[in-house]
Amino acid sequence: MYNWALRLNQERYASQQKYLNSIGLGCAGETVKLKEANPWLYEVNSQSLICAVGHLDRAFNNFFAGRASFPKFKSKKSDKDSFEIPQHFQIDFKDSKIRIPKFSRKNGLKVKISKRVKKGKIGTATISKNSSGQYYVSFIVHTKDEPKEIVDDAKISYENSLGIDFGLKKFMTFSNGDDIDNPQYFKKSLAKLAREQRKLSKKAKGSKNKEKQRIKVAKIH
Repeated sequence: MYNWALRLNQERYASQQKYLNSIGLGCAGETVKLKEANPWLYEVNSQSLICAVGHLDRAFNNFFAGRASFPKFKSKKSDKDSFEIPQHFQIDFKDSKIRIPKFSRKNGLKVKISKRVKKGKIGTATISKNSSGQYYVSFIVHTKDEPKEIVDDAKISYENSLGIDFGLKKFMTFSNGDDIDNPQYFKKSLAKLAREQRKLSKKAKGSKNKEKQRIKVAKIH
């Protein structure tokens, strides 16, 4: 959607026509034409498609304001693999399930929840996939909580405070003299990483086995 809208507006820009934003594309009937030519787009939540073009709107706004260069096409290989759900995303904290419009079954998708929300309204959710093939869900929570009161500097003293310094030799050093050793995860994984990378280099380019091995290496990283 992003690349389609960018190409269309590039052609309009070259012929000195006005830029069509996500709303303008719909009003001009361009979005309907695209869906008729690509029926599989009807399988996707329409709000997610609009969000993709919305990112292009912001990119063009930055370009016109002189804050950024002309928008570039996104690549499947180098760009972040994600999409947004601005409405109707549901999360069941009790049963650890999520529901995505036009995607998940009635019972929802089983997930591992790392952060539970006790109050507030859930807003836009983002589904993203990392290089090791793992999927993550992040979402905005709207609350009416008042900001916490700022602590008076006069009440801060050496006796009721603790300084923490992050370093290389020691993971953390505290102002009271305590420290925590560096776990050195990378150093401990170097031998295994080198072994799996050697296997990766021997796989045939473009093969399924190479992709499987690439994911193994990514997980070690």
